Amino acid sequence: MLDKPLAALTKDDLERLVEDRVSEGRTRDYKRDLELASDAHKKEVARDVSSLANAAGGYLVYGVEEERDADGKNTGIPARILGVACPNFDQTKLRYESIVSDYIDPRVQGIDIRAIDRFERGPAIVVHVPRSWFGPHMLSYQKQTHFYSRNTSGRRDLDVREIR
Repeated sequence: MLDKPLAALTKDDLERLVEDRVSEGRTRDYKRDLELASDAHKKEVARDVSSLANAAGGYLVYGVEEERDADGKNTGIPARILGVACPNFDQTKLRYESIVSDYIDPRVQGIDIRAIDRFERGPAIVVHVPRSWFGPHMLSYQKQTHFYSRNTSGRRDLDVREIR
């Protein structure tokens, strides 16, 4: 579904993710909220972006509520698109880009961010992270460093062999 240029994505394309029950995977990650204020939220954004860049690239879609299993845990299957509270998309985009730039080394080039309007809570924010040929990209946070990647079950730590 997310195989068209980001600028061409529409509300219908995102709603089709729900209709077709397109689950998260190596190149897709759904997030209910987009929080950029606290250090923990910034770290989460940087982890997600670096893990995609270190793998095959892909999409982060903010504003997606996932189905839950019997234990109340997210299943990775979208239940509905809610959108996120985003009073000023340009400021949100600049803040997001700044976090990615400040927390990831080397910088991930070519990230594209779009808002797709007309959802219940506001726009859905879609971030395309291209596969990087300049990695591995390291998350640097409070004097700690980590390397992440993605596989079909989500984000994971890279081991020494993979970093080499």
